[in-house]
Amino acid sequence: MKTFKFLSFIFFFCALFSQNSLTAQEAVSTNKLWEGIGGKAKWEETHFILFSASGNNVSNFIENPRKFLINRKNGDSRFEGSTSSGDQIVLLFNYKSNKIKKLYVNEVEQTNIENFTIKNFPIISEQFKKDISLLFLPTTLGNKQLKPDDVQQKIVDTEKLTMINVSTTSEVNIRISGKLYFNSDSGRIRRWELDTEDGNVQYMVDNYKDIGAGLILPTTFKSSNDNSKSVTFTTVAAFVDMELSKFSSL
Repeated sequence: MKTFKFLSFIFFFCALFSQNSLTAQEAVSTNKLWEGIGGKAKWEETHFILFSASGNNVSNFIENPRKFLINRKNGDSRFEGSTSSGDQIVLLFNYKSNKIKKLYVNEVEQTNIENFTIKNFPIISEQFKKDISLLFLPTTLGNKQLKPDDVQQKIVDTEKLTMINVSTTSEVNIRISGKLYFNSDSGRIRRWELDTEDGNVQYMVDNYKDIGAGLILPTTFKSSNDNSKSVTFTTVAAFVDMELSKFSSL
């Protein structure tokens, strides 16, 4: 009986120690993702982000490159780009309400935008969400509550990486899921295996860039199994202040 009680105590102690170890690993993993981009505080202080992107096109309606300027605080956004027909578009919208504020085509404000709203705005909105979900990937997963079973250590190409099973919602309110691999020391994402309706897209992630005030984001997502899904962010810049007229007029 004493032996049984002693073994039961040892089993309980080991289980408790294991649980605590995993919980500690969970906390470190989340913190490392923030460390990899310069810190959570710097991200929360950044309200305005400008970026240009090429690749991973939703349709052939928009030519590369495309440019977005966003106000993360209230969702106001500005899109600038060329269409396949050669028109220059400036679209002012709000990504949180998903509503158009103004549309300019070849520098002329459009008063009748019903057809554009139905046919073309969903394309631009979807493209924006796809771009943001990659560019802001470290911040999305930095906010995720990890479970111990979701975290594993892997050796990939001689590099020690932490692998996380992901199922969460991005900043632009779309569901993302897959497997994320990041460097266990630097906290920088190295690989992202994204699950989509069309299958799995495997991204190699590199070319991190300081976008301002010490904030660092990944700018190259190269797909190893579908090159059409690759995307490069040629310009990324963060601002604490911004001329608000950029979101209200040409």
